[in-house]
Amino acid sequence: MTSPRRMESTLGLSPMRGQRVFTRDDKELGTVKTVVEDAFKVDAPRQRDYWLSFGSVLSIDDDMVIMDFDAEVLESYKLDDPGGHVVSESPILDAGAETFSSTEDKELRRERSIHPEGGERT
Repeated sequence: MTSPRRMESTLGLSPMRGQRVFTRDDKELGTVKTVVEDAFKVDAPRQRDYWLSFGSVLSIDDDMVIMDFDAEVLESYKLDDPGGHVVSESPILDAGAETFSSTEDKELRRERSIHPEGGERT
């Protein structure tokens, strides 16, 4: 699995209500239901709606949003609520102390699922 990429073309753009949401491996997740400051709710068919962060967006087109992860790791990217992904002022110090905000905790869990051997990415 590849590491997440940040596309400069998405800077300053945000998903719009009604756009279809896809994973990087082309699985449709649903449509954008609600947009807040830096997260959006996915209206997911046949399951509970959930929030995703703008930081996980790979690209945005006229009618679709492509997320920067594959469908198999979707659970790691779901947010508990739109305010649940506030970034710490010092994530490096938090990591050293092994204290994490909810977003950092999810990111750590996601990294551990991608790299279970515990090695650093290069």
